[in-house]
Amino acid sequence: RSREEPYFRRMLDEISTVIRASRTQPDEVHQGGMRELRHVYAELAEVSKDYHEVRQQANLDKLTGLYNRRFFDERLNRLLLDQESFCLAMIDLDGFKRINDTYGHQTGDVVLKRVASFGAKLLGDHGWVCRYGGEELVVLFANPDIHFCQMLLEQYRIGVASLHWREPGLGITFSGGLVASAPGLGARSLLTMVDAEVYRAKGDGKNRIYMVDPLAPRDDSPSGDGMLSKEEA
Repeated sequence: RSREEPYFRRMLDEISTVIRASRTQPDEVHQGGMRELRHVYAELAEVSKDYHEVRQQANLDKLTGLYNRRFFDERLNRLLLDQESFCLAMIDLDGFKRINDTYGHQTGDVVLKRVASFGAKLLGDHGWVCRYGGEELVVLFANPDIHFCQMLLEQYRIGVASLHWREPGLGITFSGGLVASAPGLGARSLLTMVDAEVYRAKGDGKNRIYMVDPLAPRDDSPSGDGMLSKEEA
């Protein structure tokens, strides 16, 4: 939330209060002033609306229509500042470079938009779905229950893998990571942890989701060699 928004709301509230008071105790001496005040109120309301629309557009990714990296950074920092409990997910489309090389960047854009749209519809009521960069998406879940969030991500993963595409032989999957917030963990630590889970999921065969709860014992079971080139990822 920007500093300007509370200002707009406060000004509108104050002007509205004055106008209502003038109606209950009309004073012809001030009627001209009241008309001018109503005019100012209407203009300020319009400016506030325009400002909100411009700011909303500034928070959206142009290709996918999801929230962008700027919005994500601000929202994550706000959740941490307010000491809210939440979960953070990151997903990375598997083999996206190969998709661009084989089918072209236009098809790659279509893939990104469709996967993003599907995610927004499925997960949008549970948090904020954002494009982090390239073929990476992030989700800030307002729900701190990591197992519930994992269930939603699995529905997303299975749904994406089941999508049908016009291009012959084209199939889309993603690898994902999920981490729960915990006291003492800042934005950098959470992003490092969730990125490591994505990398581990790719190293273990892709098309899967791994999670880590900082407050729970870590599962140290074998997870593959984890060595992937950018082309393989």
